[in-house]
Amino acid sequence: MFAALALTAALQAPAEADTAFQKYVALGDSYASGPGIPTQVVPGCERSDHNYAHVLAEALEPAEFTDATCGGATTAALTTSQKEGVPPQLDAVTADTDLVTLTIGGNDVGFVDIFTSCALLTFGEWWSNPCQKRYTAGGTDQMEAKIAATAPKIDSAIRAIRARAPQAEIVVTGYLRIVPDSGGCWPALPFAPGDVPWLAAKQRSLNQMIKSRAEANGAVGVDPFQASTGHDACKSAAVRWTEPSLGSATSPAHPNANGMAAVANLIEDALGA
Repeated sequence: MFAALALTAALQAPAEADTAFQKYVALGDSYASGPGIPTQVVPGCERSDHNYAHVLAEALEPAEFTDATCGGATTAALTTSQKEGVPPQLDAVTADTDLVTLTIGGNDVGFVDIFTSCALLTFGEWWSNPCQKRYTAGGTDQMEAKIAATAPKIDSAIRAIRARAPQAEIVVTGYLRIVPDSGGCWPALPFAPGDVPWLAAKQRSLNQMIKSRAEANGAVGVDPFQASTGHDACKSAAVRWTEPSLGSATSPAHPNANGMAAVANLIEDALGA
């Protein structure tokens, strides 16, 4: 009788969720590829074997793992070659792919150019907010306009992945925090103190847009902005997850190995793995 009861209980118990992934493909730009982080396995794409995709793959142990990330990628790099010898990233995604991670959008917004402009403007007005004044001249926040214009591109990217891999879990991530909410650390990170709150707000806005578009398209959105508070590029080398311009261990204004590990952990948590 006891054996029968035990069998009945076992049959009625809910089955544990199967979180195993068989074929994982990583897509994205430099915040996914890992420029400057040892060891660079595809220098032309600034791809590290310690980027978040590699860390995640080590944890999940998929049967097959492909890293197609490449520094400088925009959403266009998913469907067209961004440079000679680099195929469209979506070529790596097939019908049997069951996990895709994607970090994209920052280059569509033009974050690198904007950050470079902000740094140069400090030479003329380091004590104020020259960058904010430049990009909001005339009453229009050009950064917000660029973020809004990128939203449909994120939609299209997720739909293109879904078309190739209908059963895949798709995880779309935002970007690790670069600046603190205020103050900054000029000249290590060469932004005028008055621009730092505005730049932080713009990065927060970009991340919120990416997460909202992910969720609207049936993907998992991971926004690492809040989790990386206290780990910005102005913090000490032992604490920061992104690097400053001066004294950078990897690539300025990009994640270091600790930051990549943090993003991998956030994705793993989001997957419930």
